[in-house]
Amino acid sequence: YVANNITMHRHEFDRPSQLPVSLKPGEECTFELLLATEPQAAEVHVAVVVRAEASVNDVAIVRFNDGSPDTRPVHQLGPADAHTLLFRVPPSVMRDGPNRIVIRNGPQPVRVVACEVRVDR
Repeated sequence: YVANNITMHRHEFDRPSQLPVSLKPGEECTFELLLATEPQAAEVHVAVVVRAEASVNDVAIVRFNDGSPDTRPVHQLGPADAHTLLFRVPPSVMRDGPNRIVIRNGPQPVRVVACEVRVDR
């Protein structure tokens, strides 16, 4: 499940491009992804890829639909200017259809270039 800047050509899925997006310090951004419910035994992560010149430890997911995931990244990957932050999410917050993920930026400007949901069964 990926939010990216590729335009789909089916009317029911046509939406404005969500990415990339630049976030000012403290700013929030909502991403909408079409997902499906997953078994409760699944391990679900949201991967947020940001470009920044300094640490991105304060970027957080503050809401996933009605649930509040672990807002601290469980893992961080990538070169110095592109960081992939992985956030653990309980599978119970996922719905069939549109799902909203709200990200809050920390104290420095960042550019979000990807947001995806990874499911391991």
